[in-house]
Amino acid sequence: MSAEGEIKASRGDGQGGDGTVLLPQNGQYDSVVLWMHGLGDSANGWAPAMPALNLPTTKFILPTAEDTPITINGGMEMPGWFDLYGLDPSSPEDVAGFEKSTARIMALINAEVQGGIPASRIAVCGFSQGGALALHVGLRGLAAGSGSGEGGKSFAGVAALSAWLPLRDTYPGALGPGAAELPILQCHGDADQVVNYAWGKG
Repeated sequence: MSAEGEIKASRGDGQGGDGTVLLPQNGQYDSVVLWMHGLGDSANGWAPAMPALNLPTTKFILPTAEDTPITINGGMEMPGWFDLYGLDPSSPEDVAGFEKSTARIMALINAEVQGGIPASRIAVCGFSQGGALALHVGLRGLAAGSGSGEGGKSFAGVAALSAWLPLRDTYPGALGPGAAELPILQCHGDADQVVNYAWGKG
């Protein structure tokens, strides 16, 4: 990798939480990628993959979820963005968990907006549980307000890998300002044995 493409890593999510932040060596950036890991993982599981995206003027923020009791795993605590009560469409969903994690992600986003990076230059991305959270934040148009000064502008985009749309029964009413213009990349392996392929399609 050339000198211009080298990055520096620091512990933490930049706002007092656990995670990893990757910055260009010169500290200058004009865009941000937020990447949320899957259940039981951490920022360390994905940070080594970020440089391969070849985005030399981008800051990568990879928060690590807090340890959370996971019902489907017998209540075992592990890094998780929200609890999981079951793996079928009729299972209840952890609304409070989504709200708590959304507040944390929005704090990271708002810090960047207040630092001069517009929401339209911030991509919200994730894998599995993290991808579900990315869809939740992006589709609800939460880039609007919270001091961003951007009105209803959407994020640069959402990427959700091996994920699903959470709280689906709340749509389309839950769609926020800018959701219609939000670019979304959703990818799902058809042999996924953890998050059913049909969830990704539905």
